[in-house]
Amino acid sequence: MGHWVETNGFYGEVVEISLKNFVVKEADNNMVMIPNKSILESPLKNYSLTTRMRVMLRCGVGYESDLERVRTLSKETISQTFNHIESPR
Repeated sequence: MGHWVETNGFYGEVVEISLKNFVVKEADNNMVMIPNKSILESPLKNYSLTTRMRVMLRCGVGYESDLERVRTLSKETISQTFNHIESPR
């Protein structure tokens, strides 16, 4: 309960486990009921078992943008937003 998992194409927080199924609450608040049989037959990725996670962010800028300014602003924003940044590249 409370672990963030990914399985059977769904990703979210485990909010209920019963004899019939797992209930996963996705980031957009959708509740997904996954039969236990599916959980047992498919890989389950548990993000809560480690203390670190990699986050991939995609963004775009205009051709006319000052790339050094974009790079500096991106690094500053990320370091102010996330607590555990080791070394922004």
